[in-house]
Amino acid sequence: MERKLPKIQVSLISEISDHVIFIKENVDKMVDERKKANNLIDSENKATAYCDKVKPYFDGDSVPC
Repeated sequence: MERKLPKIQVSLISEISDHVIFIKENVDKMVDERKKANNLIDSENKATAYCDKVKPYFDGDSVPC
């Protein structure tokens, strides 16, 4: 017997899925930027890279493009 979900539940699941996808994509981007920053030798350049490229992902509303 197949159970059908009401439209509101399907809509909610879809919305949650969109949020999870957004989070996963941005975590992956942030990790890539962190890896690039970690490969820098000069500590000043590394700090600048973290400030400019990694930290914005933690701010939430200012994710770099």
